[in-house]
Amino acid sequence: MIERMLKKMEAAMSSRLRVTTLLDDQSMVLTTTTMWDGKEVHSHEFDMMPLVLAIESRIGRCSKCKK
Repeated sequence: MIERMLKKMEAAMSSRLRVTTLLDDQSMVLTTTTMWDGKEVHSHEFDMMPLVLAIESRIGRCSKCKK
């Protein structure tokens, strides 16, 4: 019975809760946004450039676009 109630709550929450993740390929900023009932409740921005530079230094540049 408790399991059924939890599944119903989970289904109700999943229709109200949305999390989006966007990566701006120009600035290399990753933004995650949490929304509840269509209203933004939390957001984070992560600078991904240090990660990109670390990867490039380990594996080199893209052979297709030379960037």
